[in-house]
Amino acid sequence: MYGYDGGHMFWGGGVVMLGFWLAAILLVIWGIGLLFSRPQPTHHQYTPPPTEDAEAIVKRRYAHGEIVHDEYLAILKDLHTPNGGRS
Repeated sequence: MYGYDGGHMFWGGGVVMLGFWLAAILLVIWGIGLLFSRPQPTHHQYTPPPTEDAEAIVKRRYAHGEIVHDEYLAILKDLHTPNGGRS
């Protein structure tokens, strides 16, 4: 009465077992994909500072004490002279 019937065994328990292992393999593949995926961009991304022109750089260096007043004036004069003061 409860004997082995190959056809019922495959379609009853075999398909369930096949579905279980298929789901387990897909779950492992999905997990590996999450581990090696790139992080999503956030609003904390680095943004480069705006570019400064030469005069702004000289003013900043003078304000920070990197150059003295005479150097500051000489550089500004050089920047405002055509060809940089060269002939």
